[in-house]
Amino acid sequence: MPHKASIRLATVEDAAELARLLSPLGYPITADDVAAVWEAWAAEGNFALVVQGDHSLLGAITLHRMVVADLIHDECLTCCFRGTRKQCGVTPTSRGHGG
Repeated sequence: MPHKASIRLATVEDAAELARLLSPLGYPITADDVAAVWEAWAAEGNFALVVQGDHSLLGAITLHRMVVADLIHDECLTCCFRGTRKQCGVTPTSRGHGG
């Protein structure tokens, strides 16, 4: 049976659930670790979206702001653009139920 879910912005209050979702992906982290860096991480333009189930988070994706600079020829002209790196964690029982 499909989960009833909604997508929302993550908050620092989701620290324990984010740690639970991201640790199995090879990012061992605790709720205290997430909470300790949340404010500075978000202030840099990063954010996370979470999939809220009835009783817990079913998944999360983090989006990281990156500024990439490159020198063009010998003119020292700097070209900058924003990109994203994504990490996505989904509970095993929720995998394969997307639309």
